[in-house]
Formats: sequence, structure tokens, C-alpha cells
Amino acid sequence: DFKNTVDLAGGIGAWKKAKLPTRKSPVSKGSSAHTYTQEEFSAHLSSPTPVLLAFQTKWCAPCRKMKPILDQLEDQEREKLKILRIDLDANPSLSEQYKVDSIPAFILIKNNTPLWQDTGSFTLPKFTQILNTHR
Repeated sequence: DFKNTVDLAGGIGAWKKAKLPTRKSPVSKGSSAHTYTQEEFSAHLSSPTPVLLAFQTKWCAPCRKMKPILDQLEDQEREKLKILRIDLDANPSLSEQYKVDSIPAFILIKNNTPLWQDTGSFTLPKFTQILNTHR
């Protein structure tokens, strides 16, 4: 029974972007999400192989639905593409750097240059089409 509910325009991403206060739930305190250092992240992007940044969180239902599609894409494009799965909560500086405020979000980068960026759910054929367009 909720007595006070609020509609967050833009969701939690917009709330955090506005630097409003948040508290972690007891469930998320022991998160095992990887936090990238700037050096580690830069090393991934300096690779000659294109990199697909996949911004997501563990609590995002559409992100969880994208997992098997990203797994298939990773298998299909193993030699031609690297996928970095970036937890938005564990890497707030990266989400700010790439202006990601809605998830799932995807950015295709080659030679440190963003080639394509979009949010939402995609099918495996759609990802393949996007990659072929930017090869």
C-alpha cells in the first residue's frame, strides 16, 4: 500500500544525471559489476577491432532480455567485434562521458571514434545490419 508515489520523468538515469540523492538497496550493495578504470577502458577502445559498448544494469528488464542476443552477436562476430558490457551503476563516469541516460544503450566505436549510438532493444539481424553498415 503506497501512500506517496512519484513519476520520475526520464527515470532513475535522469535522477542521477541531475545529481539527486540515491540510496543503494541491501540487495545491490554486494554488486559484482565490473568498474572500468579510464586506462583499462581506453585500452579496449584503442584496439583496431570495432567495440560495441552495451550500457546496462542488473535491474533493467529490457537489458536482461538483450543478454542472449548480445551473447549470440558475440559468438557470431567473435573475430570482428568486441562487446563491452558496462554496468551503468558501477560506471557512472562512462555514462556521463557518452551521455547515456536511458538503457539499454549501445555505442559502436572504431579507432576511438563513435560510429553509431542508440537505445532500446534490438534483434540479432538488426545488430548485424548495423555492423555491416559501419564496416
